[in-house]
Amino acid sequence: MHTQDSSFLSDWQRQRLSIHVDRAVTELRRGRPLLMVDANSIDSLLPKGVQGPSNVWLFAAVETLTPDGWERLRRLSPLDLGFRLLLSGQRIETLARQQGWSNLMPGKGSNLERQDFEQPFELFLMPDQGSAALPAIRACAGLDGEIPREVALLMRYQLLSLAGDPQASDWGAPHQKVEPARTTSGEAPWLAQPGVSSPPLQLARSALALAREARLAPAVVCYKISSEQAHDLLDAGLMHVDPAQVQAFVATRPIQLEQVSDAPVPLASAWAADREAAARGDGTQPVGAVGGDAAQSGGFAGRADGDHAIDSRFVVFREKDSDFEHVAVIVGNPDFNGKEPVRVRLHSSCLTGDLFGSLRCDCGDQLRGTVQRLAKDGGGIVLYLSQEGRGIGIANKLRAYRRQDAGLDTLDANHALGFRMDERHFEVAAAMLKSLGCTHINLLTNNPAKIAALRDAGIDVVEREGVKGGVNAHNQRYLLTKMKRGGHLFDQQDLQMDADSTSGGMSGMASAMSHEGTMPEGAVQTEAGHATAEGRSASPAQALGIEEGAGRLLPTAASGAEGADASPEGRPLSVAIRERLQFANRRFHANDNIADFIHDEAELDALQDEVAERMQALLESLVIDTESDHNTQDTARRVARMYLNEVFAGRYRKAPAMTEFPNVEKLNELLVVGPITVRSACSHHFCPIMGRLWIGVLPNADSNLIGLSKYARLADWIMSRPQIQEEAVKTLADELERRLVPNGLAVVMKADHFCMHWRGVKDESQMTSSVMRGAFLRNASLRREFLGLI
Repeated sequence: MHTQDSSFLSDWQRQRLSIHVDRAVTELRRGRPLLMVDANSIDSLLPKGVQGPSNVWLFAAVETLTPDGWERLRRLSPLDLGFRLLLSGQRIETLARQQGWSNLMPGKGSNLERQDFEQPFELFLMPDQGSAALPAIRACAGLDGEIPREVALLMRYQLLSLAGDPQASDWGAPHQKVEPARTTSGEAPWLAQPGVSSPPLQLARSALALAREARLAPAVVCYKISSEQAHDLLDAGLMHVDPAQVQAFVATRPIQLEQVSDAPVPLASAWAADREAAARGDGTQPVGAVGGDAAQSGGFAGRADGDHAIDSRFVVFREKDSDFEHVAVIVGNPDFNGKEPVRVRLHSSCLTGDLFGSLRCDCGDQLRGTVQRLAKDGGGIVLYLSQEGRGIGIANKLRAYRRQDAGLDTLDANHALGFRMDERHFEVAAAMLKSLGCTHINLLTNNPAKIAALRDAGIDVVEREGVKGGVNAHNQRYLLTKMKRGGHLFDQQDLQMDADSTSGGMSGMASAMSHEGTMPEGAVQTEAGHATAEGRSASPAQALGIEEGAGRLLPTAASGAEGADASPEGRPLSVAIRERLQFANRRFHANDNIADFIHDEAELDALQDEVAERMQALLESLVIDTESDHNTQDTARRVARMYLNEVFAGRYRKAPAMTEFPNVEKLNELLVVGPITVRSACSHHFCPIMGRLWIGVLPNADSNLIGLSKYARLADWIMSRPQIQEEAVKTLADELERRLVPNGLAVVMKADHFCMHWRGVKDESQMTSSVMRGAFLRNASLRREFLGLI
């Protein structure tokens, strides 16, 4: 069954855009370049052998560009023209945040998430950079490796030129003078090289759009070629792409679907639910719950004899112009022609969650829970869409996972790869529903964008019903991000971790939501009751005209088509750690230990890299030539390593292991330890504090005892933080009192402060501070004895 009139002529006309784009996508995925002409047709090429100005551009996807392919491109490019590297606005935003280029951030009101809008950014590459340039190009595209510092500086120069920054020359000029320029339409700034033109905006947008459609990193290299070269490449089989057709496809997204097969498929009655509840057959298993032996084994908990099977029919739809296939799972026997709306769930494929039970998301729980829910309540439809990783594909999804492990949230991880927060298109879901004759529905979703897309496509969405999966330490931040930044319609209490959820993952995330359901710090409550980041506009649900009531969201007649701006924010690793601390309601002053919120050594290394980058920026702001001065070439990294692993290690490392012994001999006489040499830093100026301290302990029969060296180790751990001396002594006393539980405790510290020796008044005075607890505070003679011994 075809979803539209299948007469040859009309069908071919409708398919023309899709076929053209699909062929171009296939070429890019194979690693073959594409040709585009700054005109409506390849016929505008000069006749073969006729000399004249060229308007032909060659584009190649960075991800599929091999070293051999790069060499072939270099041989084609005239030395005086060079290459252009086109990156998406999302990738440039990430680079700007990583490098601290605040003046290159998107302007207020910019929306990088619009599906019909592509804002390319152009960087100039000299062809004589050779094959060594390819790794740098891949790094710039967000694929693998780190961007060399020289490339980063050149990028900054060129990007500042794009922004029209008059101070761009302060960052070192590239090979030729670069001046800011704009296209004739004024739509976007472009980098201008003397005598060299830039790719027209329509061509650049089309090239990046094709890379997205191919599920490749949205990054392409391009350069202008002669008409003669274009004829030779066309004769060799390279494809010419009409940018007007690409833009028309992006704007309209024509869907050509065909039902190709269907069959009844009995489903187990309790997927990964409680085994005993399934065996009873009383339907008491929790919807979408994970637990019991069945969950651990990955199998179904239903009866093996099929007594509790769910009737369903799988209907497969094939996109006629691409390799995508989608499945409509019709659960039970819903009445498509009845007065009551049919319950429908749009579920994008998730290999890791649906099939393997990944704990990084709640997709598998939502899918299985929805099937059980529909079977129990009269049936419905699950549209299983081939849109892995919110439309970026499984390969990019796993790349995004790597970036999440480094501290980015799920949305910023997409941006780091150059993608939008969500690359899915739901027109195909509307076409599937129309083909089934089901256009009056209740939508099971937390995502208001799905409501808007279906309504725009002519589907009558009457009500919204929320869906919920399991919350655990591995996916809680993911769900919070979808709520706070993606506008998903969760209730705050829904994101508390299940009591039996799998342990591990982010330390402290169990308390991300308080039991009272309070908002995280920095969030505000909208009139509709949804959390939004402070200072942002209303939630996407409000922008869509959706009102909350009686546990469901009812779409109003005035819903808009585009939804709300997601207002993306960057997430460097330091920000991610700060967010964990805030969620757990933990203080992170300069003298606080935050080791519980740093996952592992790899994350600490990544934080050190971030500190080194920021330190490098500081050195450059101090106008220190770290390139020519060999003494400062590696200063930024040395300082970062010193701060995190040495002088401030007490903030980032857990307390040293300390074996505590019972006071078997019932010792109750004064113990004095010291002098212990200590080194710290003033939190006001980060200048050294160098001194000695003494510890007095009056144990009792129930006190714990520790070895002599442990006093020094514990003191070093406490002192290796930026702080003031008075607080340092108190913090050490608190830790010792907690561990030893003595009758009395005394700590005295005498130190030199280089914030006074080295700067300011430049005096050689010292500070002595003390803390007296218990018997030392009450007994003057004991206090005198201790002070006399030191």
